[in-house]
Amino acid sequence: MRLLVDLGNSRLKWACQSENELFGHGTISYETEDFASTLESRWGSMTPPEEVLGVSVASVKATTCLTSWVHFHWQQQTQFIHAPARGLSVVNAYTIPETLGADRWAAMVAAKAITEGPVCVVDCGTALTIDLIDQDGIHQGGHIIPGPTLMSESLARATSAISIYPPGTHIAPGRSTEDCVQGGILRATLCAIESARNSMKCKRPDLPTCVISGGGVEAICHHLSKPYIHVPDLVLRGLALHAWKKL
Repeated sequence: MRLLVDLGNSRLKWACQSENELFGHGTISYETEDFASTLESRWGSMTPPEEVLGVSVASVKATTCLTSWVHFHWQQQTQFIHAPARGLSVVNAYTIPETLGADRWAAMVAAKAITEGPVCVVDCGTALTIDLIDQDGIHQGGHIIPGPTLMSESLARATSAISIYPPGTHIAPGRSTEDCVQGGILRATLCAIESARNSMKCKRPDLPTCVISGGGVEAICHHLSKPYIHVPDLVLRGLALHAWKKL
């Protein structure tokens, strides 16, 4: 059994892999908690895996905490992957391939495996990442902007009359400050995604499929143009494909 981990800016997601099957999914937020204690409570009774494979965009402190816990309890070295120049039907567009976030690479690999034709890969977390891949699997580049929650927090920090509001579900013009902030953030997020998709539409008559993952995407999906697919464990699926290819 292999443990796959996706260590993001504020959340850890994981799943177990046996052959080509994923099971035992879990998620924790670690920003305001004792990360080691949280790992102990969630992983302490887990059957020790034969391998731990992951991606991390977290701080050195959080990454070190996870790797130390794994080494102490399971005598395993956590293997973090890096984005290659090409592999698993995707060609990396970055001039320095390994500087592309490994989580984005894994998400693109998984998205390309479940779709045909061009695809727009969206991961909505602390940061919102958008990556475009053509029908031949060639990465066309991407965008990184603040995610909806970070937009709200940034707006509240920089103003005196606006509070932090949770992500909203409606994009109609607001009639209160809360509605205005929530609708504006949702509209900005949707415009970024749809604009990126439309930049590829000029090369084909139809929109690329949007494959979207990340926390709180339900409100976004509700307003997206079709076709789109919501895949909650997209990065973990990409990790599983990477691991399966190594065998």
